Amino acid sequence: MTNPMAHATCLTMLALVALGLALSAPDMAVADGVAPAGMISVPGSEFQMGDPWSEGGSDERPVHTVYLSPYYIDTYEVTNQQYANALNWAWAQGGLISVSGGVVYKYNSGTTYPYCHTTTSSSHSRITWNGSTFGITSGKEDHPMVTVSWYGAVAYSNWRSEQEGRQPCCDLSTWDCDFGASGYRLPTEAEWEKAAGWDPDQHRHFRFGEHTDGCGYDCLDGQRANYLESGDPYETGYPRTTPVGFYSGELHYKVDFGWPGSQTSYQTQNAQSYYGCYDMSGNVWEWCNDWYLGTYYSSSPPSNPTGPGSGTCRVMRNGNWYYSPYFCRSAFRIGYTPVTRHSAHGFRCAVGTWGGYPDPQADTTEGDQSNISGTSADPVNTATGSFFHQETDLSIPSRGSPLIFTRFYNSKAAASGRKVATSGQTAAAGRKTATSQPASEKHGERSSIDAKKHEKATVGKTQSQTASSLQPRTKAKEENE
Repeated sequence: MTNPMAHATCLTMLALVALGLALSAPDMAVADGVAPAGMISVPGSEFQMGDPWSEGGSDERPVHTVYLSPYYIDTYEVTNQQYANALNWAWAQGGLISVSGGVVYKYNSGTTYPYCHTTTSSSHSRITWNGSTFGITSGKEDHPMVTVSWYGAVAYSNWRSEQEGRQPCCDLSTWDCDFGASGYRLPTEAEWEKAAGWDPDQHRHFRFGEHTDGCGYDCLDGQRANYLESGDPYETGYPRTTPVGFYSGELHYKVDFGWPGSQTSYQTQNAQSYYGCYDMSGNVWEWCNDWYLGTYYSSSPPSNPTGPGSGTCRVMRNGNWYYSPYFCRSAFRIGYTPVTRHSAHGFRCAVGTWGGYPDPQADTTEGDQSNISGTSADPVNTATGSFFHQETDLSIPSRGSPLIFTRFYNSKAAASGRKVATSGQTAAAGRKTATSQPASEKHGERSSIDAKKHEKATVGKTQSQTASSLQPRTKAKEENE
């Protein structure tokens, strides 16, 4: 006769073994188990988050282990066509959006919550508005949506959820995200970084959002990503986005794409991330759900981190067509105010519920206020003390402009873990004041050739200057172009 006590003990041991296996193996289950159209699956597992090469600012360190539950993320950035379709749906519902001066706002919010520009309010927008219908500038349908704020990205995620019968994640009255809901939302920056740079097979972090490491932070080439002066056939006009998924490994032809450049064909390399995402280095910045905090990695929860409880700026990732490869690194972080609507700002969505998995730990850390200069005439990127081109300036950055600041990066200093420090930087304070003049601003008119010469000439001058001045960067000023 079976001993009931022994039987119960056996079942308990089996349950514990099963639980141990479940926690140790990557968890393949996500949400309802059905991949939404246009998304790829990222299995649940641990990964190493942060900059393992010590090339970036202190906000990219320390490198730390993070467990993420399974989730889905868009294969491509949200396109102009997708966003225009959602706007038309929202307009037809009534009570969701309003349009004033060509800017789309949250309904009944005045101008407090801007969602996006249209061509009426910004020449850089690709969304048209005729008073009753939203459309797209011809030929830009499959380019990433730009001039969209964080609020506009979150609202789109909710609209997309409602159209598919999913539970919206975000409360648009408080802007809080319910990560247990089944709907679309913005990815956390941890989810974004894992999808962009992590390779679980090699258990390593790739420098860019595809399998390129090579010579270092500046080895990205124009066959793999769209960045400043990358040489792609869309470097005429403004903004200089490329169609989503353009870097697919195929030989493209002008007759098919109608690009403005003179090239009749353009060879690309397959620039997918390990998990299958495109354009995770360059093209447009991508909004994440998290508030930005420069010191967050020092206190980030080890399981499903969602960022600080409050702040001034929201995280953006990815680099873009407007900046050099340094910004396109998969570990690079930056913060922008959520109202910002710039011609290099876009997003992609994620889906993933955390029920049954390690719960996100409560985090009430206040967002970093100390490094934000809301009254500065021109923001400064303190990653290398480099000047951040004021993004309300409609001019296209000139060759050799301050934006190409990797050309002023001291390669020998980089090899020893050092960065170029500039006058006005206070290493002890770890940030730059709004009135200091970055070195790259002084040399902003140099040609790229002169910049290389300047880099060699300044090697000796920078040997004693260390990376202690590298600190988080935020863009607190509202920038809408």
